[in-house]
Amino acid sequence: MVLAAVLLVGAIVSLYFLSNPNAKLGLIAVYTLLFALSVRLCTNAGRAEVFAATAAYAAVLVGSFRPLRDLVALC
Repeated sequence: MVLAAVLLVGAIVSLYFLSNPNAKLGLIAVYTLLFALSVRLCTNAGRAEVFAATAAYAAVLVGSFRPLRDLVALC
């Protein structure tokens, strides 16, 4: 439980402070891989559950990829 919180909060905070888009994409890939491995190793979830949880996690991280000023400009 603590590992999932650390992965989520740590990823969002570190993505917030990065400005290089390539570094952000690489960090998203690393955090997504770490999340998938932690779900697979720390639970008895099957392949479908791991895929669904990882897809949701990646969606949250990709949602934080766009700069806040771009989101405000869309409103």
